[in-house]
Amino acid sequence: MNRQASKDEKGMTLIEVVLALVLSSLFFCSILDLTGQGMAWHVNLQEEAKLRREMNRVRLFVEDRWDEARKVEIKLGKEVDEHQKSLNQMTFDYSNLDILPYEQEGEQLYKMKYGSNVVKEGIQSITLSQKGKWIFITCTLKGRGACSLTEDILLDSTYKKCKYK
Repeated sequence: MNRQASKDEKGMTLIEVVLALVLSSLFFCSILDLTGQGMAWHVNLQEEAKLRREMNRVRLFVEDRWDEARKVEIKLGKEVDEHQKSLNQMTFDYSNLDILPYEQEGEQLYKMKYGSNVVKEGIQSITLSQKGKWIFITCTLKGRGACSLTEDILLDSTYKKCKYK
């Protein structure tokens, strides 16, 4: 009877155990991969939000100085094309807003200074263009990795005495 009972009992075979282990490992690996992708996505969102806050700070700073100025002098660097030029310096009345180039890890970057205070470092590029009464300062901020943000700062030159050099 003992032999009879052991033949009727059903247990898991080695193939079933191996198959269960393979399927469970695939499930857990896919969960880990999704978790890693979610974390990377979250880090990218945080970096984009940080760049957006920095860009808003730079934009508000430039717009405030522009609104306070009675006259503006814009000094241009080397010409990129006829309508778009590299911005070296903007002078609002007698206070300077300087755009200074510097090199970091072999990359050309810019920093924005007002008087003796640095407003922002790590500006990847900054250019100036004018269309009609509007002055566009196109600023690109560089974040960690491949993350960057480009935005136009729009200034109305209608009521300013703008002098270009």
